[in-house]
Amino acid sequence: MIKVMPYNGYRNLFRCESPEEAAGICLDYLEYTIRHEGEIGAILLEPIRATDTHIPPLSYFARLREICDAHGILLIFDEIPTALMRSGTFYVHQRYGIEPDLLVLGKGLGGGVLPQAAVLVKTKYDIAGDISLGHYTHEKPALGSAAICATINYIDNYKLEANCHSQSLYAEALLQRLYEKYDCIGDIRIAGLLITLELVIDRKTKEKHDNLAEKLLYYCLENGLSFKVSGGNCITWHPPLIVSKSQLEFAVDLLEDGLKKFYC
Repeated sequence: MIKVMPYNGYRNLFRCESPEEAAGICLDYLEYTIRHEGEIGAILLEPIRATDTHIPPLSYFARLREICDAHGILLIFDEIPTALMRSGTFYVHQRYGIEPDLLVLGKGLGGGVLPQAAVLVKTKYDIAGDISLGHYTHEKPALGSAAICATINYIDNYKLEANCHSQSLYAEALLQRLYEKYDCIGDIRIAGLLITLELVIDRKTKEKHDNLAEKLLYYCLENGLSFKVSGGNCITWHPPLIVSKSQLEFAVDLLEDGLKKFYC
């Protein structure tokens, strides 16, 4: 396995401010690696990184698909924490107008009730139907399959796609007001209800404010809001698809209380 640098439009080695420029440099490096390593069978990535919500531009995925096709490389997307409408579309790659060759799903696939995962492949790669490649205790369980169907039906019946879109816009507006008031918020990244606030000591240097992130985490946990700290300084928050405006207001108000307490 060879690791190459992922897309990062805010904090990258080349200090690019433009998402398009950052995407181009990342893919230049990827192509360089492919040419010099050779015999690359597949490229695996999260199309939107769940841990700190980095959201590449459309051009990144169009060129990535072209690179894979040109070199005969399978494109595999890990959408385990981000599929099923969390990004605003049922699958994350639908935001970008391309398809992977393989798609890996899990976590929310079982509705948060049953552990369930799946690997989806393009039909042309489904070629081993007459060969037994192995069986597993939890392979294709009936209860897990029912949970998948129930989850998809719930998303459709309760119009959670529309709720995700409207609440995403509302959350962005609430957080933008925080950004304008508090210099310790260096960046806000939102895709649907995948949300990250990156805390910094200084917006120009982008030095991470790990200490503030830790204090905010435990303050919010004590007062009814749970989120994750990623990379030391990123508040990563994935509200449920059924979240309401009042719940978003509560969460953002609590974050602001913490900022007043520990930053001001």
